[in-house]
Amino acid sequence: MPKTTQSLESMSLAQLTETYNKYAAKPVKKFSCSREAAIAKVKAVMPKRTAKQGVGAVTIECLQKGMKPAEVLEQLRKTFGEAVGSIKAIYWYASRLNRGLI
Repeated sequence: MPKTTQSLESMSLAQLTETYNKYAAKPVKKFSCSREAAIAKVKAVMPKRTAKQGVGAVTIECLQKGMKPAEVLEQLRKTFGEAVGSIKAIYWYASRLNRGLI
């Protein structure tokens, strides 16, 4: 998928299965239920966002914990989906953090 996140309601069952498998502890081969039930199952396993923590705050938090930029990007995509920016943005945050600007 491109950088914009596709809404669950517009996804096919195959796309819903793929999205479910990104977050679920036990992946499934395919859903054998209705689209509405599949959407509910995907929503149940997707990580919840907190209002206080946006992409920038989570990026800074991860970098302060010592995570590498690639690991930070992976974590951001798990939390916020594919709409997250690029690794260049993470390096930007790391540079500002190292210079004491954040």
